[in-house]
Amino acid sequence: MIRKLIFTVASAFTLAACATQQAKVAKISFIEKKPDEIQTSQSLRTFLAKNKSPKVVVRVSQGISKLAESNEYEMVYSTIEKVLLANGFQVRDRKLFDQVFSNKDNATNYENLYKRSDTDLIIEVLDTNPTVKYTTNKYREEGSTEEKTGSYDITKYGSNIEYKVVILKTNEFAGAYKFNFTPCTDGCLYAALVPSKQELMGMQKAYKKGEPTVYAERTVVYDKAAYEDFIKVSTQKLIDAMRSN
Repeated sequence: MIRKLIFTVASAFTLAACATQQAKVAKISFIEKKPDEIQTSQSLRTFLAKNKSPKVVVRVSQGISKLAESNEYEMVYSTIEKVLLANGFQVRDRKLFDQVFSNKDNATNYENLYKRSDTDLIIEVLDTNPTVKYTTNKYREEGSTEEKTGSYDITKYGSNIEYKVVILKTNEFAGAYKFNFTPCTDGCLYAALVPSKQELMGMQKAYKKGEPTVYAERTVVYDKAAYEDFIKVSTQKLIDAMRSN
């Protein structure tokens, strides 16, 4: 994704002056983490205390726009299922479960669904976003502890995911969870971008015409590996929260 930043006339001349220089390396950080939200019913804790290897099916809402944009439905499914298997859960085939669920009688009668699907729990991903924006104009130059304010914002991307847990036999909404990943909590390096010659020429032409100057900051929006790691960590947090006493 390309994010456009509007620069003042002074900014245009500043960029022109540094276009032949090497980009400076700075360190940015987001100290305040977004807190996780965890709600587990006592009945779910009791059920899991008595059932060490429950039968579970994972469902992901098809209406999650951010997931559709990144085309990662299958990755989210398989990652969650692998973590559940590693923690002793019996993971049911979601396609077979959906076939049983598609029957009108089963969809409205969870007791029937429980019997015919041989499943104890439904874990549903209600929402997830692999590109949550975190923005700052504060930075420290490499090797310095002095915080400075930049002339434009720097954006990094975190993630979040929201789960819902249902005990199928009793049709009980037994747990709600939201986990967040905040980037750069320990600081991460950022190289200030210098405009290309073509971009700089366009900015100078726009200035001469009295038009606002636009410079595109090239930023990696979606890191698949980081998002997959987040799904693994959040699923383990989910399991630990469900089993907590």
